[in-house]
Amino acid sequence: MNLPKPMSSLFVLLAFLALDQFSFADVRFPACGPIAAVPPRRPDCPMVLQINFDYDRFDLKPEALALLETYWECQSRALEGRNDWILEVGGYTDEWGNRAYNIALGERRSRSVLEYFSAKGVAADRIQVVSYGESVPAEQIHSRNAWASNRRAMVSVKFVE
Repeated sequence: MNLPKPMSSLFVLLAFLALDQFSFADVRFPACGPIAAVPPRRPDCPMVLQINFDYDRFDLKPEALALLETYWECQSRALEGRNDWILEVGGYTDEWGNRAYNIALGERRSRSVLEYFSAKGVAADRIQVVSYGESVPAEQIHSRNAWASNRRAMVSVKFVE
């Protein structure tokens, strides 16, 4: 089967993705040039971290601080010498409370994580804070366990140009 050139390149990329044996730093497409180099993923260094909160709270518990410490130690090594990244911190709530209250609570949760990273020396312009309130639940079931899972902040590394 003869595929058009762009389709064959896409097929090869998808095949490598399925095998999980390549680095984006080496991929080039004739039409768009090189793709931004992303550090290879390490299994012990997740790109996304979830921090859970108690009901109607935004303070970081000791186990959350330990998770953040481990996460930042790993990420700071991977990002050393790079200037093309930001940390995105999203704050989420369960479905209890009105929309305005939940947006404000999600913002306070995000800001508590921001304060942690600021204390670690991360510049404020490297941290993007957003509140989703109850609008993006991790679990859509109406139970105590689901509500507990939805009370969270998600931290992720984003690469920018």
